[in-house]
Amino acid sequence: MSLNFIIADFISRFITGSSRHLRFLVIRSNAKIIIKILIIFSNQGLISSFSVNDGFIKIYYKYRFNKSVFRDIELISRPSRRIYCNIKSLSKKFTYGNFSGFYIISTSNGLIVTNQSLFDNISGEILLRIRI
Repeated sequence: MSLNFIIADFISRFITGSSRHLRFLVIRSNAKIIIKILIIFSNQGLISSFSVNDGFIKIYYKYRFNKSVFRDIELISRPSRRIYCNIKSLSKKFTYGNFSGFYIISTSNGLIVTNQSLFDNISGEILLRIRI
């Protein structure tokens, strides 16, 4: 299975669980990329916590005023169309209009968020756009 298909499957399950106001979600996967995305979600305050046990990942959602912390999560780069971005266009995308959120970018240093990418002056493939 392609890497982005794993990410797309995870994101669709994650959004569905959040829209159904579940307390937690259990996913049968131990893909390292999913765990790295969950670490970013936890650091950014999108989820309460997560745990990994024997090939299963249990994700605890976080809600504020009975609504999800995030508004939308969108898969930008797809297997049929990879989206790469340099620093100049990334800074334009990040500061354009009323965008309140961040991008998750796959770089040679691993997965990082937009702020860290702009600070370290590193570009790469844009995987996800998260609106808060």
